[in-house]
Amino acid sequence: MTVVVPPGFWEFIMWISTREDEEDESPSSRAREVIRRRAGRPLVRMDDLTPKKRKVNSYNRRYGKAFKRCKSKHMKKNGTWKKGGFKRCVKEAHRLVKK
Repeated sequence: MTVVVPPGFWEFIMWISTREDEEDESPSSRAREVIRRRAGRPLVRMDDLTPKKRKVNSYNRRYGKAFKRCKSKHMKKNGTWKKGGFKRCVKEAHRLVKK
């Protein structure tokens, strides 16, 4: 499953959390917390929102190395891809990894 995060999302989350921390110093913050819990919405901690690092398995490592090896054959001199070059490079890298 791919999750697309819009640019600036994490900065916004950090800004919201600092804003809530400032508001928590007010005397009515405890009442707001109780109301939130009664509404059925769990309180979200920042630790839960940080994305987890993906474990790179051996196939991904081998594929990445093979892709880098065959990449130069499918690139133009100015550094852009030739027509259909990326697709051919991906196929070639997968073929090399299978061997």
